[in-house]
Amino acid sequence: MRKFAGIALVGAMALGASTAVAQGERSGQRMFDQIDSNGDGVISLAEVTAFRSEQFAVMDINGDGGITADEMREAARQRAGDRAGRHFERLDADGNGVVERAEFEGRAAARFQRMDADGDGVITQEEMRARKGQRGG
Repeated sequence: MRKFAGIALVGAMALGASTAVAQGERSGQRMFDQIDSNGDGVISLAEVTAFRSEQFAVMDINGDGGITADEMREAARQRAGDRAGRHFERLDADGNGVVERAEFEGRAAARFQRMDADGDGVITQEEMRARKGQRGG
């Protein structure tokens, strides 16, 4: 029983790490795409400046030209809510508004399969690093 619990813990940690890596990489691509406003595949200083100006305007909730700690916290809460909504939509494979256990676990299993490059049923550190490298991380 103790051995099974240890294996389960290692598996959960590997899946959690892979989820964090994959989410970070997708987030990085989304960020790049948002900043690259003309879609030419490169980011200019003008695009960065425009993007930061838009971010400032969103965080300056009262429009007074400055961002308070409360405004920054509120902007962070809104972004977290948006991310949670996108994550939910990815998990809810059948679109019924509820993430069933099979959907939740199935997504993890699919991610595990992709990371287990040699198909031996385990993810090595090398496979995890290789996967990260393939995704530009």
